[in-house]
Amino acid sequence: MLDPETQWYLTAALWTVAVGWSLWTWLPLALAALTGGVYENGGEENPAAVEPDGTDPDYTAVFDELRDLGYEPIGPGFMRVRFHDWFWAYRTRVEAFRSRAAGRFAFVQQHPFPLAGYHEVFFATCFKDGGLLITGGGSKVSNQTGNLVIRSWPTLDLYELEDGHQDAVEELIERGWQPDPDLSLETLLWATRENRHTRDAQIGCFILLGMVVVFQAGLVTLISVETGLWHWLPALAAIGVVAFVRTGGYMLQHNRAQELIRRAREARKGEPSD
Repeated sequence: MLDPETQWYLTAALWTVAVGWSLWTWLPLALAALTGGVYENGGEENPAAVEPDGTDPDYTAVFDELRDLGYEPIGPGFMRVRFHDWFWAYRTRVEAFRSRAAGRFAFVQQHPFPLAGYHEVFFATCFKDGGLLITGGGSKVSNQTGNLVIRSWPTLDLYELEDGHQDAVEELIERGWQPDPDLSLETLLWATRENRHTRDAQIGCFILLGMVVVFQAGLVTLISVETGLWHWLPALAAIGVVAFVRTGGYMLQHNRAQELIRRAREARKGEPSD
């Protein structure tokens, strides 16, 4: 049995960790729900900087497929969102490509841990008057918000995705949209900055924040009724909720990345899926 003074210090330390870690985790989530995150991007036209260096076979395979489809490298870039889920800042590396013949872009987005290793490929067409069509793979999505049109298909085969993208381009042209002939990197960066879609992400953050905060507060209250609020057990429970949510979130994202990597390898002819 700990003496009262030692127990007081232990309880104070646990509550300090519980409050500090909870604020560190839930505050960016709350800001993401309120603001949709603060989006930034940038890059430079330097084709040599996105050439494969031989250390990443998956990126080399993606690079070769895009070249086979007629895309030439433009240069490296980045996308960063401040207040993304429980991350204060979430940054991804981007390699940009363009097809002069097709009049569109492709870009490869590389995520940090826990999605590290998955090269997410998008096709993009910029239109005059600020319109933007982005297509990707992995799930079926089709929506439009203002000048932003998003199309996605379950397949990760780049040839199929490009065909789907072309179908969507033709549909928009029939509706009066006119492709922008400027295929500079700045055109793509500007279009993504202007058309970033945040509503669904904000709703998801509100739901997640409400669930975890209610669960955490309810568990702490329930334990406090039995032990008293100024006790080490409610503080430990609060810490445990944050640890469970963060660990579970990382595991889900990591498993999703591994599944997408496996499917992407299967989509490449002759590539083993491990």
